[in-house]
Amino acid sequence: MEGSPSRKRKQLTLNTKYEIIKACETESKTSVAKKFEVAPSTITGILKMKDMIIQTHGCLFIYSN
Repeated sequence: MEGSPSRKRKQLTLNTKYEIIKACETESKTSVAKKFEVAPSTITGILKMKDMIIQTHGCLFIYSN
């Protein structure tokens, strides 16, 4: 397949997604994308699932203590 070079897929943990959400509260999507080495569209997708990620992260935190 010719065209733009493909990037290697990067699987993000729930904890990393939570950190991305928190970082987006004070930084732009572009700077957060560079910081975590992901595409800005990945940040957008994570922010669309923000409520579910925060809720799940909270549940895991409760069970781990």
